[in-house]
Amino acid sequence: MSMSLKAAGTAMPAFPYFLFWFSAFVFVVFFFSFYWGLRFFTKQITPESTHIPQYKLAIVGLLVALNGLFLLFSNYSVPGITQALLGPSVVTIPVLIVVSFFALRTHYHWTLLASALVIIIGIFFALLNSIVNHQSSLLWTLVWIVGMVPLCFAS
Repeated sequence: MSMSLKAAGTAMPAFPYFLFWFSAFVFVVFFFSFYWGLRFFTKQITPESTHIPQYKLAIVGLLVALNGLFLLFSNYSVPGITQALLGPSVVTIPVLIVVSFFALRTHYHWTLLASALVIIIGIFFALLNSIVNHQSSLLWTLVWIVGMVPLCFAS
């Protein structure tokens, strides 16, 4: 997803609103039609599975949309290699550990915390290298990282 966003952002740097709304519209139309096809023409979606509270799905959709919004606007200013280094799995692991510690009172083994610290140090050096070499600005790189936080809450 990052590479397609990077290609779209590079090709259309002045149109992030258009890209955001167009991709959201295509996403809704494509997957909603796919859902209705599965629901009415197959038995894969049962009536019991349609009784999930809709507000929970709306919250997840809002968080994923916030993620897309942050990434789309910071996409043009953050180089592709930095996007790959700060991809969803890299930023998500430390954020999920912190969130689950404070929200769920989860306790982790010291080896897991040490590995999360190694990830954070790696993120720091990736940011430092990108900023020292004038490849990206600190502001837009931080916007990219903050954009991963709603994705953590959605999962």
